[in-house]
Amino acid sequence: MNRATNTVEEELTRMTGLLEKTAEKVSHSQSSIRNVKSSVEMISERSDQIHQSAAEQRTAIEEISLAIVEASEAANSVYDRAAQNAEGTKRVSAISALIAEHMAKFRT
Repeated sequence: MNRATNTVEEELTRMTGLLEKTAEKVSHSQSSIRNVKSSVEMISERSDQIHQSAAEQRTAIEEISLAIVEASEAANSVYDRAAQNAEGTKRVSAISALIAEHMAKFRT
């Protein structure tokens, strides 16, 4: 009987050791899972930041594009007005020359 008791005690000790090792491995696994979860959360946050930055850049690009279009339209308008002013100046110059020509007739 003593031998049977010893065998049972040895087996229980062996099983206790195995259970302790298993508990250590489970604890290590849980720690690893927490680390993985933390990494995934960090990556998710960075992904959100990248998404937000990309959206802000898109908005800025759209605003710049609109400003370029407006500047182009303003430049075209200024060019058209300058051309009109040049044409008006030519007409005034021609009228002035005609007036000067008529004035010269009165002097002679």
